[in-house]
Amino acid sequence: MGIIALLTGIFSGLLRMGWSIPFPAIYVLSHGPLMVGGFLGTVIGMERAVALNKPWGYFAPLSAFLGVIALLIDPLSSLSPLFMIFSSVVLTFILLSFLKRDFQLHFFIMAVAPLFWLTGNLLWINLLPFSHVAIWWAGFLIFTIAGERLELSRIIRLTPGKRNVFQIYRVIQLLLRMMNGLIQENV
Repeated sequence: MGIIALLTGIFSGLLRMGWSIPFPAIYVLSHGPLMVGGFLGTVIGMERAVALNKPWGYFAPLSAFLGVIALLIDPLSSLSPLFMIFSSVVLTFILLSFLKRDFQLHFFIMAVAPLFWLTGNLLWINLLPFSHVAIWWAGFLIFTIAGERLELSRIIRLTPGKRNVFQIYRVIQLLLRMMNGLIQENV
C-alpha cells in the first residue's frame, strides 16, 4: 500500500525539482501529502495497527491509503484530506491505547505525533498553503521518530535526567521551528 504513495511522491518531488519525466504535472503539489500522509502515514499506521492487534486499528493505514488513491484520482478534491484526517484520528487513538496500557514517555511522545499530523491535515482541508501545513506535518515526523528512538532506548537505560533533557530539547526544537515559520510568514 505505502509503496504506491512512495513512488508517486518521489515522482511528484522530481517534478517539483524541474525534472522532465513522463508523470502528470498536476501532481507537482502533491509531493508533501503523498510522502507524509500517504507513505509515512500508511507505514506508521500499519506498524502501530499490527502492534495494537485489534481490527479497528487497521483503519489508520487503510484510510491513509484511500487518501492516496483519492489524491491520485483528483488532487484538488477534499476527499484525500478527509481520509488523512480520519487516519490521523485513528492513529491517535491507537497510540493513546498504548499510553493507557503503559504510561511511558515514549508512548506519550508518539501519542502527540498524530495530533500534529491531524492539525496539518485540518489546515490542508481548509486550503491553507503548504507552507503553513508543512511545519505541522514535520512535527508528526519529528515526534514519531523521537518517540520511537526513546522506545528503542529501553534496551539502553536512560537516566531520568537524560530523559528529561531529551524531552525538553525536542519540545523546544519543535516550538522554535513553528515560531520561525510564523515569523517568516509575517515578514
